[in-house]
Amino acid sequence: RAVKFSAKLMGKALARRVKCTIMYGTETGKSERFAKTLCEIFKHAFDAKMMCMEDYDITDLEHEALVLMVTSTFGNGDPPENGWSFANALYEMKSQMAASEPKCQTTSYIRMSVSSETDITNKEEISDAQTLSMESGKLSNVRYSVFGLGSRAYPNFCAFGHYLNKVFSDLGAERVSPMIEGDELSAQEESFKEWANAVFKAACDTFCLQDDVNIQEATGALHGSDQSWSLGKYRLQEGAKDLDLCAGN
Repeated sequence: RAVKFSAKLMGKALARRVKCTIMYGTETGKSERFAKTLCEIFKHAFDAKMMCMEDYDITDLEHEALVLMVTSTFGNGDPPENGWSFANALYEMKSQMAASEPKCQTTSYIRMSVSSETDITNKEEISDAQTLSMESGKLSNVRYSVFGLGSRAYPNFCAFGHYLNKVFSDLGAERVSPMIEGDELSAQEESFKEWANAVFKAACDTFCLQDDVNIQEATGALHGSDQSWSLGKYRLQEGAKDLDLCAGN
């Protein structure tokens, strides 16, 4: 009985929590690993769940409170394979909004030029009509943030992450924390930790939860071992003797 009572109390507590949906798009599994870490952090204050982008029902999006996206970019600026359906669904949603409001221009994912965070948030470049459109957009009640993974060795660095960042804004959603890029060639793990810390604190402030959660305890998962490679972190060392492949050593 005590166990059932405790479970019931826990269920009621979770029901009162703000829902947070964490989505990932990945080719190698790294975005999924980051998303899992993020989910563990957000469970300290939110009713957090994690899922792959291809498993998400786009009809639920306008009813979300907080959406966090962790995604890589594949090929020549494309979404990862399991991110295509989500990208297409967002494009369709944006196209429908553009059709109902002729002054609002829509851009396909493939043709979009990547905009910087400053470009997207510069209010001086947004007309009154566009501002009204954003405020009444389908995602006007949604808060969001994006972490993009990529490598500057390739063109269109983090292009899909930037696309998500822009299209959510275009659909009226409010960014709780700026998008951060994680470069595979330069401290990607540290960039993720920076973003995760910032977005958790910002989300707690946005939903007035800062007095109900221990930020340091919640973000403890970020202080584990860093498994990423960086110059000078590892070294090659000559073995004591050469391997004798014929002997099977």
